[in-house]
Amino acid sequence: MPIDQDLAIETLKRKHPDVYQLYIRLRDEGMTYHEIEQDVNALQKLNLFLITWNVLDDMEQKGRIAIYNDYKNKRIVLKKLYDSKISYGVIE
Repeated sequence: MPIDQDLAIETLKRKHPDVYQLYIRLRDEGMTYHEIEQDVNALQKLNLFLITWNVLDDMEQKGRIAIYNDYKNKRIVLKKLYDSKISYGVIE
């Protein structure tokens, strides 16, 4: 199951409010180059977040990991699948 976008954004909102605010501004209002330049760090974090999100979805499609959207605990659980060994990771 791919990462639930709303749950991922909710996680971003809790963990990195500055990055969440940048995401919302870009999505809803748009920003000028000057405005973006003022918070390059948040932009880099947002870029990394979005790239990671796509990589995890790709890994899940290829059968390397399993993704569980844990709505009750508002987190995303990753289960790595390889050579009959299983390890877990949690994105909260």
